[in-house]
Amino acid sequence: MGRQKKAVLLNNTIGEKHVGCTLVINNLQKICEERGVTITKTYTRKDLLHPGLKKEIDSSEVDLIIVNGEGTLHHSPQASSSLLSIRSKKPKILVNAVWEKMYCCSNFLNSFDFISVRESKSYTEICKSVDKSKVEVIPDLIFYDSK
Repeated sequence: MGRQKKAVLLNNTIGEKHVGCTLVINNLQKICEERGVTITKTYTRKDLLHPGLKKEIDSSEVDLIIVNGEGTLHHSPQASSSLLSIRSKKPKILVNAVWEKMYCCSNFLNSFDFISVRESKSYTEICKSVDKSKVEVIPDLIFYDSK
């Protein structure tokens, strides 16, 4: 078996004390573990505003950046640009996203190596900006069951 991969998670929503947020983050961690990936550090939405974040991520010993799209990617909120604009030389994926009326941020999508959206409307919208071979519809992670 190969070396365990390490990842950083952006937009950890577990602290929002909402059952859906808790399920998503717990299930995302399970999925990563099942695939040989350990999430070594997480950041909340507020953390994304820290000016040294990109440097911290680039200097960390991680193989992958995971961006949780849950709860943020609709109607062009400011938090979305902070979340999506993280640039790095490391592979970056966007997971569990709903993409609706995101007029300000579609230019950031090409920096992702893979994007998963929760439903077909988001898929159709994102594919207007990104090669559809990088995008998949995967149901909301609250429904994930490892059994």
